[in-house]
Amino acid sequence: MDNDHRFPCLDGHTYSGCLGQACSADRCWNGRRVQFAGVRGTITVDAFDRPLKVLRYTACDCANCLHAVDLEVPRELRSPGGRLIKRWTICEMGLWAGPASLYNLLNHRVPLRHVGACASFVARPALRPELQRQREADQERSRQRRARLREAKRNHEAA
Repeated sequence: MDNDHRFPCLDGHTYSGCLGQACSADRCWNGRRVQFAGVRGTITVDAFDRPLKVLRYTACDCANCLHAVDLEVPRELRSPGGRLIKRWTICEMGLWAGPASLYNLLNHRVPLRHVGACASFVARPALRPELQRQREADQERSRQRRARLREAKRNHEAA
């Protein structure tokens, strides 16, 4: 039985098995990222990188992982809802199904391929500065909202 297959990415050459890191392509024919373009810490977006809508909390520690790196976007990249997002991140280990915005990364809404403990997790010495600023702003906004609600409740009870 002939096990050879033909794939368009091989320009008509016969496929006889995965070459792994010896492959010169950035992406495999199946969409898996083979090579990471650019210097460590940034990956350049390509046609396979499509933002996915993640509606619910995903139990993960990706915001604190060293493998959650910036995604360099030389063109416009919008969220599934159509909103223009300037800063995107992606897992350099290929464990996400697509890029995530910094907001989604901070709020545990990354598009994980498989839910569960990450075998590739490497803790950051500290939370990324932009995530720390976002977290502090969110906490301050929450404190102000709770204070407004307490004040409204006091005024309502006093009346």
